[in-house]
Order: sequence, then C-alpha cells, then structure tokens
Amino acid sequence: MFSASRSSAALVAIAVSASLLAGCGSPDDDAPEQPDGVDEDETLAPSTEPSAENPHDADDIDLTRDVALQAVNTALGVEEGKAVAFDKTGADETGMTVDILVDGEEVRTVVTNQEGTADVETLDGGGAEESLQEVAPEAEVPMLRAMQIARTESSGLVLDARLEGREGDLVVWTITVEGATSENTVIVDARNGAIVPEGDNPVEDNNIGGDPDTVDEDTD
Repeated sequence: MFSASRSSAALVAIAVSASLLAGCGSPDDDAPEQPDGVDEDETLAPSTEPSAENPHDADDIDLTRDVALQAVNTALGVEEGKAVAFDKTGADETGMTVDILVDGEEVRTVVTNQEGTADVETLDGGGAEESLQEVAPEAEVPMLRAMQIARTESSGLVLDARLEGREGDLVVWTITVEGATSENTVIVDARNGAIVPEGDNPVEDNNIGGDPDTVDEDTD
C-alpha cells in the first residue's frame, strides 16, 4: 500500500514537471539565431560604429554644436546658392558673415547675429572672382560638411572657412578652428572630404595640399 502510493506520487510529480517545462519553454527556444561562427553562449553587443557619412550631404549635421554651422545654415535659407566663405570676425560686433555664390557668378554676403540663428542684413558683393567661378562647380562637399570634418580633425570652433584652388588641380576648403590654446588650419578636399596635409613645397614634397605660393628656393 505504501509502495503503491509512493509510486503514484512520483508519477504525478514527473507529469507536473513536464507540464511546467512545456509551458515555459527552454530559454534557448526564443533566443535569436546567432550568426555563423559565433558561440551560442556569446552575447553580441550592438555596434558602436556610426554608419558611413556621405561627404556630399549635410542633412545629418548637428547645427547646435557650433554657431558657425548655424550661421551658414541661416545664410543658405536667405540666399539660394552655394556657401563659399565664412568669417566669424569680419562683421565686427554684429555677428558673422557668409558669402553665397548665386547663379555661379554673383556673391551675396549674409550677415547673421552672433548666435548665427537669424540674418541681420544681406550685402551685394558684386561679381565673383574668376578663380572662384572656376573652382565652385568642382566643390562637391558643402561647406557645412567640410566644417564638421574640420572640427573632428581639430577640436574647437570654426573661425573662418573659404573655398579655393590649390596646386595640382586641387579644390579645397581652408578652415581655421579655434582650439583651447591655439588656432589650427585644416584643409579639406572639396571633392571627397579627405583631409589634405599641408607643406611648404607641394610639388617637390608630393604634397599638393601646401601653399602653392610658397616654394623652397635653391640656395646653392
């Protein structure tokens, strides 16, 4: 009698355990499949790498990180064209100036407030210099993107930026960044967004990012 009752109790316990396991399921049943070559016990962390940036686009740039970015964006909302120059110190105490190339020929200078969030006035700069008219169509990287790249390369705030041609058919953005202790110049290729190192003699040093007007003279 005792043995039969004990056996019955054991069978009931087994049945209840099986039922519970069936209802809860195995922890691995709902787990996502791991990629090939990854241990089942290994937990994959989410990627911290940003997606590749498009150097020819500026839609994803955080304008609030620098008043210079704000000023350029404001100017582009006032005048339809291509931003080709920025100056944080050229407008005295009024604010900042942004040169916009309109129709590839005329320059309009938009003056913003010191925060870069509103325009103060627009000045007619007349016809653009021939050199600017030649290089502007080659600039595929917009000024806002070039500024962001420069700030990544050299920490600080943008003081000025300008589009210009360099030795070797190079079109660049020359950008000055004010850091905590010094000002740094960053040269950004206006076609692909690459950082261009500077040198005294771009031809002999195979460094076309240098100043084409500065050439080492043979002293022998």
